[in-house]
Amino acid sequence: MEGFEGIVSLLIACLEVIFLINILIFAQRNHINKLIIVLVGLLFVYQVYEFSICYFGINSSLTVYLAFLSITFLPPLSLLIILELSGIRKKKKYLIFVPALFFIFYYPAVLESFQVTKCTLFYAVYEYPLGDLYGAFYYLPVLLSIAMLFRLLGRNLSVDAIKLLKILLAGYIITFIPAGLIFFVFPSLAFANESIFCKLAVILALTYTYFALKFKDE
Repeated sequence: MEGFEGIVSLLIACLEVIFLINILIFAQRNHINKLIIVLVGLLFVYQVYEFSICYFGINSSLTVYLAFLSITFLPPLSLLIILELSGIRKKKKYLIFVPALFFIFYYPAVLESFQVTKCTLFYAVYEYPLGDLYGAFYYLPVLLSIAMLFRLLGRNLSVDAIKLLKILLAGYIITFIPAGLIFFVFPSLAFANESIFCKLAVILALTYTYFALKFKDE
């Protein structure tokens, strides 16, 4: 569908801004929910960037870098939320953001290496340095988040708390299993893994929104 590149990103951005509005209006203003607002907000910002890149052709190296900037903090932020839910209060937990900071400060030095090589209705393909290392950094915190959610479910928690955690876990699984299957069946799409994952992450944004609306500090 030539001429409609990036439209799916726009549709997802519209959904995510609705999620944000609901959290801002109806959710309790506590520390966890504030982190969730940032997480859903970053997913929204990325979709806006991808829509602009693909639909309007705004594909300068700086624009692509800013798109990556918006999603680079997602995995450690996701893990931080789970650590907070686990009751871990040690300041050392913020070290999980160190890899993200490395990429954020390293990539401007090689800014011209950022390029969009393909845009379609459903995804974009980017070219950037240290792709394998970035991928390892990106998915490890997510896997740790899933593992910690399973561990949390083993605790003696209230029925309501277990229900919320199961919904959150389902969001991670429904987001990542389809992504894994897509890349396994169509290896060529691995080059678009950031774009495809962030679109599927609308499911995770939905479950986090539901979690935020139901979650209370007490």
